[in-house]
Amino acid sequence: MNFIKRLFKNFNSDSEPKGELNNTVKEKRKRIEKINELDFAWELFKKEEFEKSIQGAEKYLNNTNTKIVLEAKKIIGLSLFRQTKYSESELIFQEVSEQSENPDDWFNLTTSATLNKNIELSERAFNKAIELYKQNGTQENLSIPNMHCYYMQGLRDVGEFEKAFLHFKKMIEFYSKFVITDSTFLYMRGMPFFEHFLESSELILKNINPEDVKKRLAELKSSVDEYGKESVTELENKINAS
Repeated sequence: MNFIKRLFKNFNSDSEPKGELNNTVKEKRKRIEKINELDFAWELFKKEEFEKSIQGAEKYLNNTNTKIVLEAKKIIGLSLFRQTKYSESELIFQEVSEQSENPDDWFNLTTSATLNKNIELSERAFNKAIELYKQNGTQENLSIPNMHCYYMQGLRDVGEFEKAFLHFKKMIEFYSKFVITDSTFLYMRGMPFFEHFLESSELILKNINPEDVKKRLAELKSSVDEYGKESVTELENKINAS
């Protein structure tokens, strides 16, 4: 113990006063505590305790560390979104995306704006998310095919069937490149499961010109494997039966 005391005594006398050293240590400790606190807020979010998650994150909105502030806002925005408070989550994600080059942040703005029926903003945010993914996207980010598929579903949910159909056609291009519709194969390549894509498309296709639908489904069927063809046929039967 005496050796440790002497060691720190010598260190203090080298370059900075004891008080300044202590302040530095305290600041580092505070930063660690803040990160841990945000981890706790994330855990609350995962448990779907959204109000508590928001409360935990709000404490750090005035922090001098920009990264901590942005992380806190992400937690708040996602919690508001899960509570279906889309106008509020849209505002939060606008603030986050303005300071971010992460495509996921821009896609969060896309989904919030879509479900808030702010379609013009959602389209701008979606295009920015795609642009950023092409520039610096990683495997940690939502893939471009998944962005198209989720955006398609969001547009469907607010009755924008024609716009959703544009993304349906884009998804046909993606699946045509791979041909194989096995779920594991697609998952490993950042593609939505084929069955889920078809299920989420049913309502869209029921609200589109039947001739256009027939043409696109024939195109899709001719581009995928036998299992995929069977799945498309099942979807065709559901649409024709309605």
